[in-house]
Amino acid sequence: THGEPDTVAWIDALPQGSVLWDIGENIGVYSLYAAFVRNIRVAAFEPSAASHAALCRNIEINGLDEMIQPFCLALSNLTGIDYLYMANTGAGHSMHAFAQETSVQGAISTRFKQSVIGYSIDDFLDAFDVPPPDYVKLDVDSIETKIIAGGSGTFARHVKSILVEADQPPQRMENSQIIKLLAGMGFQIRTPAGSDSRNYIFDRKP
Repeated sequence: THGEPDTVAWIDALPQGSVLWDIGENIGVYSLYAAFVRNIRVAAFEPSAASHAALCRNIEINGLDEMIQPFCLALSNLTGIDYLYMANTGAGHSMHAFAQETSVQGAISTRFKQSVIGYSIDDFLDAFDVPPPDYVKLDVDSIETKIIAGGSGTFARHVKSILVEADQPPQRMENSQIIKLLAGMGFQIRTPAGSDSRNYIFDRKP
């Protein structure tokens, strides 16, 4: 957790007993922190098979299976089956993309494409008895706007605050589709923690 102090500070401020959806959770660092330190229930979404396996093992080691639900699927704007395009399949790697062969760093040098089930957030909640999110952490390096668009009903009804790792400087972020989408759902951007911060926090407008 040393790499992103603003993420830890955001989690530290979440009320105990609330529900966090951690989208693009990787191997589970922030889900484990939220559940263990803050007593927060977590739904963790990680489509990469190796990272998901490591996430599950980390949950097991820490005895947090009652607190964290890990799902090996992708969230997007549509519900269906597609590929997760991956330059590196090892646990803990990032810069994958679901249903497109580009990440925030550009074209993916695909080494492997993994068949993955994808859901929109709204469809996932309609289909399954899972607690809706009070808070959302979104870090997928590629399809943030698609994920947000697919959760418009959920975000507008349930979510109080969202942390997005956007991997773009504030001056580009100010004009981004992410801000426009979330503004339409009733959220405003909090001042970034620092000009070099990759994390942007959106709070429900009072």
